[in-house]
Amino acid sequence: MLGTPFAIPVDGDSPSTDQLIVVSGDASSARLFEEISATGFRATKRLRLRPAPGGGGRVLVFPIDRLVIPDDGATSQRTLRLLPVDLFGNVADPGGGGIQIALQATGGVAIVSPDGDADTTTETVTLATASGVDLTLDDPGTAGSGALLVSSGGTAQHSVEVAFGAAIDSDGDGVGDDGDGSGIVGDRYCTDTDVQASTPCDDNCALVANASQFDDDVDGVGNCCDGTCAADPLSDGCNECAQPGQGGSVGFERVRVKLKIGSEDKPDKLGINLRFNLAPGATIQPDEETVTLEIVHNDVTQYTADLDRLFVDLQKSKPKFRYFDPDANVDGVRKALIANRKSNEYKSVWKASDLGLLTLGAGAARINLTIGNDTVSADLVCDSNGRRVRCELP
Repeated sequence: MLGTPFAIPVDGDSPSTDQLIVVSGDASSARLFEEISATGFRATKRLRLRPAPGGGGRVLVFPIDRLVIPDDGATSQRTLRLLPVDLFGNVADPGGGGIQIALQATGGVAIVSPDGDADTTTETVTLATASGVDLTLDDPGTAGSGALLVSSGGTAQHSVEVAFGAAIDSDGDGVGDDGDGSGIVGDRYCTDTDVQASTPCDDNCALVANASQFDDDVDGVGNCCDGTCAADPLSDGCNECAQPGQGGSVGFERVRVKLKIGSEDKPDKLGINLRFNLAPGATIQPDEETVTLEIVHNDVTQYTADLDRLFVDLQKSKPKFRYFDPDANVDGVRKALIANRKSNEYKSVWKASDLGLLTLGAGAARINLTIGNDTVSADLVCDSNGRRVRCELP
């Protein structure tokens, strides 16, 4: 990340010409993208376009996680690009021998092309260049949903949820998941201005009813899924925020918070061990979403850590994401882990240290963990001996 604009002065005061070269490592997996025009694209912290080869030059592509295909049989099909990517999800060269990708369609999703095995549910392709291959998908002609799983070396790398039908509104608030009808969920997130002007757009908080689509910080995540309202929909200014619906409600199974209070020249040390469940059908992508950890004590937020798309996908068969920074530059966090254990059960471990990290004592406290649109909250009971604090579920 360049901290200042990268430019060459033209007033003669620079004795040299600087050049910035970025070299990618070989691709390690693949994912689905759609070519998109920058014209009319609304950039937010939640959305990132990536450059890719195409059309005799470079094009911009948008990563796809949720897709809508009309349930009309072969009448409407969707063609996307399957591109090789590195560990950070950027389009990369696949190396000399190329990279072999296995595709598995479920729930009636049909792989129309390429079709080298006469089976619409599976396909194996070799990505020989960074240009990847075009992939065409179709529906089974009935309403419902399915998925497309992308694997490499026998390990699942990426999955795309596919819904069949044009008007899907998961939270029933009148704003469609794919409200702009592009077929891609999340390529143009709503603001309250869009709603007032009746401008087609995608629900910015698709699993929590928020008909007004307020997004005060304009980050692409609606207020009802972002910040205070996500932690407590009953707090002031959150009247329209319904409780999370299908795919959005989550709950803690275990919480352990340990704080060792330092001295004037020694940092506080915070350790948090969590175990939580996602509702059936819900998914998280910490490497592409904002992950916020918050501890509230005596009705005052004592500690907040905001990791905005800073986790790295470790490319494991079971989703596993890690953040590591020994210098603890972001809110004192040295390392954090979010990993799938089984089914919809996850664990999360956090380590942080800093001078005056937080003020936490005995009594009631609350912890909130927000990953994109999904929020986990729990009330805690804390014990303290003055130098050490320990909090757990009641």
